[in-house]
Amino acid sequence: MNETEVRRCTIFPITFSKASLPPAISITVTNMIIRPVARSVAVILIAMMILSLSPISPIRSIIRVQAQPLGPKLFVAPSHLDLAPSGNRVTFSVNVSNISPDDPLFDWSVVIRTNSSVLNPVSITLGSFLTGATESTECINALCTVGATGGGDDGPGVVNSVAYSGGNGNSGNGTLFSITYTAVAGPYTLVTFLGVSAETFVDDNLGIHIPITTVDGDYGIVPPLPIANFTYSPQQPFVGEPVAFNASMSFAPPGHMITEYLWSFSPRTPITTPITKYTFTDQGNISVTLVVEDDRGLGVLSRPFQLTIEVTQRPLIQLSIAKGLSIYPIDNILPGGIVSIQVLVLNLGTDAETGFNVWVSVAGNNFTAPPYTAVVPPTGQGSLSFKWNTTGVVPDVYTVRAHLSPLPGENITADNDAYGSVRVIYPFQGAPVSISFLQLLGIGFLALIAIAVSFGALSRIRDRRLSAKQDIL
Repeated sequence: MNETEVRRCTIFPITFSKASLPPAISITVTNMIIRPVARSVAVILIAMMILSLSPISPIRSIIRVQAQPLGPKLFVAPSHLDLAPSGNRVTFSVNVSNISPDDPLFDWSVVIRTNSSVLNPVSITLGSFLTGATESTECINALCTVGATGGGDDGPGVVNSVAYSGGNGNSGNGTLFSITYTAVAGPYTLVTFLGVSAETFVDDNLGIHIPITTVDGDYGIVPPLPIANFTYSPQQPFVGEPVAFNASMSFAPPGHMITEYLWSFSPRTPITTPITKYTFTDQGNISVTLVVEDDRGLGVLSRPFQLTIEVTQRPLIQLSIAKGLSIYPIDNILPGGIVSIQVLVLNLGTDAETGFNVWVSVAGNNFTAPPYTAVVPPTGQGSLSFKWNTTGVVPDVYTVRAHLSPLPGENITADNDAYGSVRVIYPFQGAPVSISFLQLLGIGFLALIAIAVSFGALSRIRDRRLSAKQDIL
């Protein structure tokens, strides 16, 4: 190989020619660039080979992120079916999954709807999830074959099934029931759960709703659908408190507009405005579902949008002053004496309380204690002390009033006041003075001395008068 031959580096697409580079530069490029880069690449390749060996796999398994377990789900299967020829039978099943053994499913109430002009329901077949289940309601297209009531207002395309277990319920995964439909025409219909938590729910063996996520199915060629979405306020509502629902975030495909809002808490009464209110009457984790319809006039509904709302009982806020103030002394108080007044505050509510204010009023004086800093638990009590200096107080009977300022949200305030009375007296007024025998002897001795002194003084005065008369005579 002569100097004009080209030496190529196969690691990088760079061509160096000794003819074009001075010898010193050629050697420098080879030593400073090509060889170090080649070594680095070799080290990286060797490291990758080592990491791919099986002894390292336990390390990878240690840092692998584990999938979180799924919660209970109520879903339609299959999730989609293509259009069938008119008159053919089509079957969708209603299934549950991830039912915990600690909270087994004992009964269900499921209302599911299709567009009857596309898929018309004809029958229900119970599944195997609840062995020996008894169906108490079975209504199809508003006609009930089981159950004297229920389902009368369901309407066309609506299937209503209510059933309960003959044992202790079941857990895991399985089919509750299947629905057989007659294919009528196209283009599509959604297979949708109605009234989730209100009409569609599953219960445990204590009759408590199991929180579930519902997943609908569809049939045929589904066009672009409107999108349902909503917010609500307050975020942690109480039973009996109005909750505002705002579906303004919902929208229809371009060129269309939403015309109706169908809420799970009012599934039979579509609302034409995006904002509404609802008051929950039960506590618990309650699922609220919204479906919207646009203006295409073909019953084009959105897929349900669902949120679970935690509804709790409103806490009872009630503080009370114990009747009968602790006052000492209460009687025979001389002006200038100190009267101690103790106020006992009782917590009759369901939450711990602190920061409340108490003041005492007596003889035109108001005494306000600083906000109470300790925490008074439910059924607990807190004590506040006041001092009244009676200096300059005219002797009389005075009413002592203690007042507890109502807390925010406190509705029962009739017991926020308590009263007592004290008597300030003149000296030696009031109840008989109690003295001991020795004190009585002392008083008698002092009285005798006083009498002797008085007699002595009178005798001296009498003697002086007699002496004066004799001098005159």
